[in-house]
Amino acid sequence: MGYQAKRDEEHEEHLIRLRQELRARDAAIAELRQRVADLQAVVLGEYENAPLGDLQTFLQSEVVAGAESKMRAAYQSRGRAMAALWAIDRMHRDGKRPNFCECGVAVDKCSARKALPESIVNDLDRWERRELELLKRGVRHQLPEDHPEVVKRRPRYLPRR
Repeated sequence: MGYQAKRDEEHEEHLIRLRQELRARDAAIAELRQRVADLQAVVLGEYENAPLGDLQTFLQSEVVAGAESKMRAAYQSRGRAMAALWAIDRMHRDGKRPNFCECGVAVDKCSARKALPESIVNDLDRWERRELELLKRGVRHQLPEDHPEVVKRRPRYLPRR
């Protein structure tokens, strides 16, 4: 097996693992969103009848805090997976030569490029736009450290991690 074929196979295996992780995290996020919605419905439904102290206790309960923590972890994991897919997509776009991928293989032969369907690429583009907006607002984002916009905004005196 040649070097490029081995790299393509490794990329494909990595993409499969990332897609599985994304599906699992999306399911966890959906479940947590439903739990938060259910808890909000309880709070709203019982708000008028609940004494203020009991309501505050409920809102600060372990259940709500735990659900929020799990939701944040799921978003972070999804962000890491999207950043990895973004890096793969970046390595397998149109190259400088016509009909060749950036990795040097003909576009129709690049298995990593074929493994990223247009729907995933569209999702990556939407994710990147959202993360760039967070970066521009100075809010925590999940863009990779080597993203051109992150590099551009890095203070010159800080070394790359």
